[in-house]
Amino acid sequence: MMRDLGLMLLEMSAVFSAFTRSYSLFEIRGAFPNLARSLSHWCPAREQDASWTIPFYITASLCVVDAAAWLAIDPNQPVEA
Repeated sequence: MMRDLGLMLLEMSAVFSAFTRSYSLFEIRGAFPNLARSLSHWCPAREQDASWTIPFYITASLCVVDAAAWLAIDPNQPVEA
């Protein structure tokens, strides 16, 4: 594809980056209405406000543990890489 379009490696990486960013943006925008509809069908209206807090705190805690483990396992700083 690079040869057909006459693109260099850096230009092709910009094309792939633009595609990936726009694709993920539209995936997120498309997922939100479906998630909201599913939540409204599964949970009564009075429980919808409280139903997200426990999974949110569990996920946040796991992310903090993951970040700490990553820093402990991979001590290389960006300037060293």
